[in-house]
Amino acid sequence: MTFNQTHVSDTLTWTISIEEPSDDASVTDPVQCDLEVDVGDRNAIDYPASIRITEINFTTLDDAEELIASPDDLPVRYSFEISSSNDRPTITLSITDSGDVSETATFHLSHSEAVHLASKILNGEETDGIIELIEQHFTSVSRSTGFRGEIEHFTSFNEYVQLLDFIYGAESNRYADDARTVMKRVLRPHGPYTAESINDLETKIELYSSQPHLGDISTKDVVVEHIYDVLSQSSNKENITIDSLDEISTRLNLNHDWSKLLTETELSLLLAAYYVERGPDGVEAVLHRQDPDQLHDIERSEFPEHLADTLIQHAEETKKENALVASLYEHAAEIYDAIGADEQAARATTQSQINTAFQAIEEEDHTTVRESFRNAVRESAEYPNLGGEFIFTANQEATAIKKQFQHDGDLETARDNIESLTEIINEHPTIQIEGLDDVNETKEYLEEKKEATDTDQSEVPIPDDERDDASLKDVEREYTEVRRKQRDQQFRDRVIQVYNGTCAICGSQRRTPDGRPEVEAAHIQPAGDDGPDKIKNGIALCKLHHWAFDNGWIAVNDNYSIIVRDAPHVNGYDGFSELEGTDLVLPSDDGLHPEQEFFEYHREAHGFEG
Repeated sequence: MTFNQTHVSDTLTWTISIEEPSDDASVTDPVQCDLEVDVGDRNAIDYPASIRITEINFTTLDDAEELIASPDDLPVRYSFEISSSNDRPTITLSITDSGDVSETATFHLSHSEAVHLASKILNGEETDGIIELIEQHFTSVSRSTGFRGEIEHFTSFNEYVQLLDFIYGAESNRYADDARTVMKRVLRPHGPYTAESINDLETKIELYSSQPHLGDISTKDVVVEHIYDVLSQSSNKENITIDSLDEISTRLNLNHDWSKLLTETELSLLLAAYYVERGPDGVEAVLHRQDPDQLHDIERSEFPEHLADTLIQHAEETKKENALVASLYEHAAEIYDAIGADEQAARATTQSQINTAFQAIEEEDHTTVRESFRNAVRESAEYPNLGGEFIFTANQEATAIKKQFQHDGDLETARDNIESLTEIINEHPTIQIEGLDDVNETKEYLEEKKEATDTDQSEVPIPDDERDDASLKDVEREYTEVRRKQRDQQFRDRVIQVYNGTCAICGSQRRTPDGRPEVEAAHIQPAGDDGPDKIKNGIALCKLHHWAFDNGWIAVNDNYSIIVRDAPHVNGYDGFSELEGTDLVLPSDDGLHPEQEFFEYHREAHGFEG
């Protein structure tokens, strides 16, 4: 058996072939690899041209550049060994012709250990021994930064799903992420598993679904998952846009006739995405190509409202994260607002703000929780028919005010917030504050805290001769320090919890004999530079890599891969350089991943940008 995988860029096509290791080989033995580089359309370049390997980090090549005098000189072939190493094997190819063509493509190979282990799995060797070897050589069996991520660099899709089934079957019958797992691999362009036709797409999905531990999904499930990404724009590192749907339509030869793949409900969701991004003209350009039987009962004048209703339906029925649901409601509100359906727009906006608040609750972002519920209160206050939403969000905001006070200790701000909330409630034409239990409970709670504070101050008076600026500043400083320590501890505990006690850089999970994790909670944008104490500004790091991160040895790219300072002359560089290009070990919940703006701040602060 030989592992073969083909990659395609705008100009280049390259195929990786790795020979299957022998049965008696050690997992750390090198593996033999052949690389064949070609041009997708040989008539599209001007000869002579040059193809060269501009960078390869795991071996040395004597003849890295090949002169291409004519199409007869293609393809170009290279051979090399991949040895056991901590560095991720990486190759950068480039092509330059006599005209305007100039392209560079970088791709990753796999460590030799992954090749050996994949071969053992596919040949049916005993499971327990393989799992032990995987855990010995990789930080994780199923995470994308562990063994699961490695197999994508050299296997066919058929081999990939067999290995993926083994991985999830070995982890206590835990299931993969189903539609999202497939969507990211078969719908995105220029990937090793990218579907090139409808038949190819359906065959791959059927193959995936046939595995016992990978779940039963359909073609429409996978396409809908991509539409959700378009609507939510939640994946900063992949920059998904509405244009990606055009690219898929062209690649699968749909000619924008999406009714070949989608039922009426899913088709309406897709059309809603076009409406949101391109307006009525954009959706018309797609709509007239669909099977008329799919949307036969909908008048053109009613179509925008139908699309908004579709977004609401998906928001109510989907079990996805709150960030996506908030986006679906927000887009529905935009359409309702455009057609003058004010009350429906207000209801959708209220629901969007509620889900934004719920997302912030998961992240323990108390300020966003309170502000989002306040926005929902104001939005629902304008319409008597939204009385139920008004009562719910007012009570939720009151609870958020209380929790924010318990977090930051700012009693004066908490009392101002509950007072302003009370004013909004008193102005409502039908709702009485007596029926809002959480609002009243929070008001009483804060008044008790105020009385207790006043009592404490009266019982310990400061003598006139001691009531100087210095003593007041000491009291203020002591109080601030106590609150800061409380916030620091809450931030530390939450970050370590969501990262499961794992260093995001090296994957280590070391613990003390009594079970306490070694990792520390690091601010990405330092607290001293106004970095907030929120999960998305936090990252769990072992002591070594916390020091390296804070001192500018290590930074993180927008795709969550690691950058290492280029300083080979400095002691310590060799140890850190092995991390270059590796992916962070991130929380399993995408909604808790760090925000890119904080990594950007860190890169700029340490001279990695600009």
